[in-house]
Amino acid sequence: MTNDFQTEVLQELERIAALPENEQIDAYRALHAKLEAILAESN
Repeated sequence: MTNDFQTEVLQELERIAALPENEQIDAYRALHAKLEAILAESN
């Protein structure tokens, strides 16, 4: 995992945390799906 990727994920987590609580679950799910897709590509 590169530093740029780690930074991007951390920034996205910070952005999600700043969202209203009722919007966070969908944002976390979207991030989870993105990370799963990246993992699937690397295998």
